[in-house]
Amino acid sequence: MSMTKLKAALITVVVAALAVPLVMQHQTQTKLREANQVLQRRVEKLDQLAAENERLSNLVAHSAPAAAAPAATNESSREVLACAVRSAASARNKPATTPLRKTNAPSPLSSLTFQPGNDQADPRPAESRR
Repeated sequence: MSMTKLKAALITVVVAALAVPLVMQHQTQTKLREANQVLQRRVEKLDQLAAENERLSNLVAHSAPAAAAPAATNESSREVLACAVRSAASARNKPATTPLRKTNAPSPLSSLTFQPGNDQADPRPAESRR
């Protein structure tokens, strides 16, 4: 009877030893996916702003001589001003992007290292890998 309990305990320990790294890996991958999504949204926003900046720059460049076409310049100025007002209003209505970390503590992912030939990150702290 005690041998059966010993076997059950050993099996439980082996299953737990295999499950813990898998859970840690899943948590790490989830955090990395979330960070990646935040960065992708920032890149999309920057691309939109760059395109708007390019458009406005072209608009100003093409409205060249003010004396030759005052109506066109006036209309271009109005459009630029309207874009600036919309941009300011949009910035006031949207909350500022929050940083990924709100503290000066090291990131929980800072201890991960890449090992060539291994698709997995090593979750052990740097001190224990040496």
